[in-house]
Amino acid sequence: MSGLKSLIKAIKFNALDYLLKPIDIDERKNSVQKVKNKIFAQKENQLLRNLVTNLQLEDAEKKIALPQENEVVFVPIKEIIRCQAESNYTRFYLLSDRSLLISRTLKEFDQALSEYNFVRVHQSHLVNTKQIASYVKQDGGYLKMLDGTSVPIARSRKDEISHILYNF
Repeated sequence: MSGLKSLIKAIKFNALDYLLKPIDIDERKNSVQKVKNKIFAQKENQLLRNLVTNLQLEDAEKKIALPQENEVVFVPIKEIIRCQAESNYTRFYLLSDRSLLISRTLKEFDQALSEYNFVRVHQSHLVNTKQIASYVKQDGGYLKMLDGTSVPIARSRKDEISHILYNF
């Protein structure tokens, strides 16, 4: 009878699955996969809600959802100075003199931010063109950002970046 009570309690608390002893390995794997799918769906739903909200805002008010270990931080896009790849992570440098390390690749953010005047200037650097102070042609070429940092420009991208900067 206590097994039935446990099952009823699990249903009331929206359990995704219920395993009976002895535990079958395949059933356990399926249960774990259900939990992973649920977590993924929740993250995707949060990102979709953010997208819908952003579509209703003016460009100056738009935000990006940056998922961290225990929270999703919503950062106004205009406050991002630059993004830098760190292996499979991306570090966001913000106007508030803080940075956030996000467990997603720079490529994902390059695609998401390209329509907001962000340019990939190097394999490991994405910059907000509105935060560029100057373009230095010496030493292979680099950008001086408004926060005082320097960002290298890849040789292969130099002509494209020059064209973008002179025409914006």
